[in-house]
Amino acid sequence: MPTATWTPTPSLPPPPTATPLALGPEIGAAALIRSCQFYLEVANSAETRAVGLMNRESLGWDRGMLFVFEEEQVLGFWMKNTLIPLDIIFVNTGLKVVDVQTMRPEHEIAPDPLPIYTSAAPALYAIEINENVAAECGVEPGDTVELRNLMPDSTR
Repeated sequence: MPTATWTPTPSLPPPPTATPLALGPEIGAAALIRSCQFYLEVANSAETRAVGLMNRESLGWDRGMLFVFEEEQVLGFWMKNTLIPLDIIFVNTGLKVVDVQTMRPEHEIAPDPLPIYTSAAPALYAIEINENVAAECGVEPGDTVELRNLMPDSTR
C-alpha cells in the first residue's frame, strides 16, 4: 500500500541541529503553523496510525505526531489508551487547517463510551500536539501549515 508523501517546504526554518537524528530517531517531520514549529513523529501506515500516542505519559511542548493518510477524507480519532489530553489539527491536501479540536484522555471520560473526534471537513493529515498548544499558537481553520519531511528516505 503506498504512503502519502509531501514536498519539503523551503521557507520552514531548519531544525535546531544539523541532523534530524539529533532530535531523536523517532522525529520524521517538522510543521510550522503561524509562528509555532513542531517536531513530529510520523504515523503513515495502518499500524503506526492505530498506535498513535497511546500510553505516553508526557509530550514536549513542541513535539507531536503527524498522521498521514492515503487520501483526503473525513477523519475520526479516539483516545483509547491515551493518557494525556491532546489538541488535534486536521489539515487538507492544500495544507490548510480545516478543524482544530481538543481531545480528552480515556481515563477522564470512562466509563462513558469514548467519543470519536471527527474532522469538520475532509483532511489528508492530522497533527496531534499537547492540549491548549493550538490555542496558544492561535491555530484556527484556514491557517496554512508548512510541512517538512526530515527523513525523506524513511519508510516508517
